[in-house]
Amino acid sequence: MTTAADRHLRARWLTPLCRGDVRAGVVFAGLIPGPPRLRALPAADGWELDGTADWVTGWGRVDVLHVMARGPGDTLVSLIVDAADQAGLTVERRDLVAADASSTVTLTFARVAVAVERCISSVPFDPTAHAAGAVLRLNGSLALGVAGRACRLLGPGPLDDELAACRHRLDHAVDDEMADARAAASALAVRATATLIVETGSRAVRADDHAQRLAREALLLLVFGTRPAIKASLLRRLG
Repeated sequence: MTTAADRHLRARWLTPLCRGDVRAGVVFAGLIPGPPRLRALPAADGWELDGTADWVTGWGRVDVLHVMARGPGDTLVSLIVDAADQAGLTVERRDLVAADASSTVTLTFARVAVAVERCISSVPFDPTAHAAGAVLRLNGSLALGVAGRACRLLGPGPLDDELAACRHRLDHAVDDEMADARAAASALAVRATATLIVETGSRAVRADDHAQRLAREALLLLVFGTRPAIKASLLRRLG
């Protein structure tokens, strides 16, 4: 059922977001299982955010953030927060080995106020929802892309068949198979880029060469968007 609050949010945000007049990023800290890293605390005129979001992409490029934080009674609260300096917010830029142009930061919230009309929802927290197969599949495409670029630079070879097999596994894996399929794709990206570096030779370590950039991107994808089951599978494969 659509509420007055829903209609207000749509009227205020939907059109400018769709047009690109307003650009949005995401803060998923509240989705992480275990003790809450970022809390949404009820306040007299809305909410207060308290805690840390370690990886927030697009700072200085986006206008607002869709923040998911853990609320009272084991709930998940979604809020719209301005992506700008404000009272109680500390921003620390992170220098990454790859995709550094993403402008990734760590945000530390110290009772940052959020108006009640910027609350999207408050729902029961489901620690398994963020690990569902369809969610994990999306980031698997990044590893396929890196591995695929390395394969094209190498030319036709056996890695092409492995890439096709990884894509097929990701496309057809059910929930309990997706973590291993993701791990296989990330591991392939590492092997494909390492093979490209060897094939390229000493030129590969020059800062302007494709091989070293792809290898750094494969390194990033070993940890980007991972979950405990993906990490365990990767350690088995690499160890």
